[in-house]
Amino acid sequence: MLSGGGAKPTLYGLVGVLVVFLVGPSLLMMASSFSAGQVISFPPQGFSLRWYASVFESRELHLAAMHSALVALVCTVTSTVAGTLAAITLARYRLYFRAGIEFYLLLPFVIPLTVEAVGLLDIFGVLRLLGRLWAVGIAISAANLPFIIGAVTAAAKLLDPSLEEAAASCGARPIERFLTVTLPSLGPGILAGALLMFITGINEFVISAFLIDVRTMTLPVEIFDTGHGAPTPAIAAISVLYTLVSLGAVAMVDRLVGIQFFLRSAR
Repeated sequence: MLSGGGAKPTLYGLVGVLVVFLVGPSLLMMASSFSAGQVISFPPQGFSLRWYASVFESRELHLAAMHSALVALVCTVTSTVAGTLAAITLARYRLYFRAGIEFYLLLPFVIPLTVEAVGLLDIFGVLRLLGRLWAVGIAISAANLPFIIGAVTAAAKLLDPSLEEAAASCGARPIERFLTVTLPSLGPGILAGALLMFITGINEFVISAFLIDVRTMTLPVEIFDTGHGAPTPAIAAISVLYTLVSLGAVAMVDRLVGIQFFLRSAR
């Protein structure tokens, strides 16, 4: 146990090492993306924006980005609807199979994505859905549904039942209470969960790699394939742009619902 005057410096040192370990690779990749050389190296070989230009001019990358956006959109819509309804049910009603549901909510933490992807590959093969982007979005949604359920459940537990009772006393029907009172009150949790699922859907690699084909490559898979052999700084440029998109999504969460609520929901 750390105690006395050495505790804070040691703690700050450990935190500093972790920050460098987590942020350092992104900073090195950013620096490498401006290299004038032909391969990724640090320090960069000169300064050039040619690799960013090549990214914006690449038809394959444009198509892959569109595919990833479609997958993320399907994942977000599907998981938001299903996760919201499931979270409200868990927060409001006593269920005989609650233990089974709570066990299901732990599955993403104990079952490797590769195992899930292999199982989905068999199912999609039988259903002839391999290479269908909308099906990939649903698969990613199913694999990560517990995360949005947790986000909305956290908001549902804070919902004041007296608000719905007041609406009922004013003559509002159940569907009216749900649309005008319950959903708006759960807005922060739903929004945080939806943005979390969008980030998950657009970044998912393992499930996408198993379920797509050469005609429906998503951006993470395209980056992986492009990086084989001698990776050029174009990979670094794509990674920087990808990071900026993710940071933009997090900034939107912080502006709309607060980053602390988002972190509690993600846990």
